[in-house]
Amino acid sequence: MTIEVAGLSVCYDGVPVLRGLSVRVPTGGWLALIGPNGAGKTTVLRAVAGLVPFSGEVRMADSAVSGMRRRRLAQLVAYVPQRPQIPASMTVTDYVLLGRTPYIPYLGTESRKDLDVVTGVLERLELGALAHRLLGSLSGGEAQRAVLGRVLAQEAPVLLLDEPTAALDVGHQQQVLELIDELRLEQGLTVMSAMHDLTLAAQFAEQLLLLDGGRAVAAGPARAVLTEATIRRHYGASVRILEGPEGGVVVLPTRAGRRATVEAEGRVG
Repeated sequence: MTIEVAGLSVCYDGVPVLRGLSVRVPTGGWLALIGPNGAGKTTVLRAVAGLVPFSGEVRMADSAVSGMRRRRLAQLVAYVPQRPQIPASMTVTDYVLLGRTPYIPYLGTESRKDLDVVTGVLERLELGALAHRLLGSLSGGEAQRAVLGRVLAQEAPVLLLDEPTAALDVGHQQQVLELIDELRLEQGLTVMSAMHDLTLAAQFAEQLLLLDGGRAVAAGPARAVLTEATIRRHYGASVRILEGPEGGVVVLPTRAGRRATVEAEGRVG
């Protein structure tokens, strides 16, 4: 499902935090929102999810998000905040089942289809053995998979992720992002994610959108957006852009005294 954003602006307590953003994410695409802290990445996701008031327009399924009923919007958009609420005393199965809420009638109970969807998601994420475990007993990586399971059980064609690898070690970061990408390709999901790790954003997202001060300042494939000059200007960071082992982009922070050495090596590792 294509996401169309035009002239999107958001204010908090009268202070503009997002200004005139326009972007299009095609069906099955992955757009990573990057930028320094406070650039407006989370606000974009929350606006697309219909969680904050905004001016401008956000459209999907040929309809404006602002005019959709909450239940309909929840069937189209699955949103994972940076710090999701994870009730420690709830089982993994019950937590993932929350993803079926948009399909369960008021005062109704889950159907056989709802339970089948949850079972399938647990198997897909290798959570079957943890189905009856309490969330409070899980490791960080296991809990992150449970959060992803709840989102996938929602069966929404649009997936919004705010720092999906926050607080995960490098192994679990890769595992979560690889899984998201596999599911995107298999199911044609449209993904929009806010990401701090520029190398990971370059590896997994098809397009990057760099925000600074609530405005879009660069957009396109990683090689076009992630330049040393651009990162220095908007992040205030000294980096070296290197060729990855598979032809990707690697963003390597450098110290002033190490820059000459890095330039001489011209490679990662």
